[in-house]
Amino acid sequence: MLVAAGARAAATDFLMSRIVRLFVLCISRFRRATKLVACPFKPRHPRPAKSIRICRFRCLSNQECSTLGCTPMVSICQPVEGAPCDPLATCTGSVALSFILQGSIHLDMQDRYTADVGDFGKYALLNALSGTDVRLGVMWYLNSVEESNADGRFTDYASLKPCDPLLHGKLSLILKREKRNLLEIETGGILPSGTVFYHVPLPFPKKSCFTDLSRNQQRESRTAWFMQGFQELSSVDLVFLDPDNGVAGERAKKHQRSSVKYVFIDEISRWLERNQSVVVYQHQRRTPLETQISDQLRVFGRHGSSGWSLSFHRQSVRIYFVLPASESHRAILRERSNAFLKGQWGRGAHFR
Repeated sequence: MLVAAGARAAATDFLMSRIVRLFVLCISRFRRATKLVACPFKPRHPRPAKSIRICRFRCLSNQECSTLGCTPMVSICQPVEGAPCDPLATCTGSVALSFILQGSIHLDMQDRYTADVGDFGKYALLNALSGTDVRLGVMWYLNSVEESNADGRFTDYASLKPCDPLLHGKLSLILKREKRNLLEIETGGILPSGTVFYHVPLPFPKKSCFTDLSRNQQRESRTAWFMQGFQELSSVDLVFLDPDNGVAGERAKKHQRSSVKYVFIDEISRWLERNQSVVVYQHQRRTPLETQISDQLRVFGRHGSSGWSLSFHRQSVRIYFVLPASESHRAILRERSNAFLKGQWGRGAHFR
């Protein structure tokens, strides 16, 4: 019996070793077959060299423009020292470059959302609230991790054109030209002139943070990311925060992988403390709309802020919370919110 058991154990060990060797061999051959172009920045989602993409970059200064380094394949990202910076410069690479390059990033991330019906309602509301005298800032809360869902598919909203013909025309042109990326939004006159954008992607934890050290590092990375945006948008009056899902719940933590989908209450509070009003996006959860809105407003109230919401009801429900930083801001934003709801958007029950 002991001999038979030992023989079975030996056979099992031999079989497992063969399986492991076969797995390692397959991985090795796959890596050789999909060899990537050398780049000093490690991409998060590598693609085979045959899958060529165009990556767009915005250079924030001449110095940053001259320090981009996607070698050896891309020469346009290495201009001569002191050369003028081209904000529309493109570079060709074999991967989607979803990472920060000395403050300059590609803006085609999550391009499937751009110019869809949700964008139409969102930009119409922001234009109405900011007008010509309230300077707008946009913090995109860019999530570099692509998801498989139907978001961004609804681009046929001609029935809504009477609500804002000018904006509809601009977004339709983006769709027609098949240039669905944030660069087109930032440079295409979609939002008021003078709008300031912060488009650095959120730092995404490559793996779950199980140790105190890794959790602290991830929290510090997010804090550094936020403070950079906080500084860049210091001159605006109204800040729009655009996370994937909305405001983080009380159990959410900044070191979690899902944190890239949310804005945290303390981040919202920083703007209000600096006398900058906030509009924040919130996706509807699986709860009644009125309950979700009232619950979230109570959470804001516990943290010293009060405001109201407007919800967009086309394809899916999108909620926008308006949080004034002062009484003067409150009067202006409340008046413009009411006027917006009394117009075509409200009369058609598109916004409520």
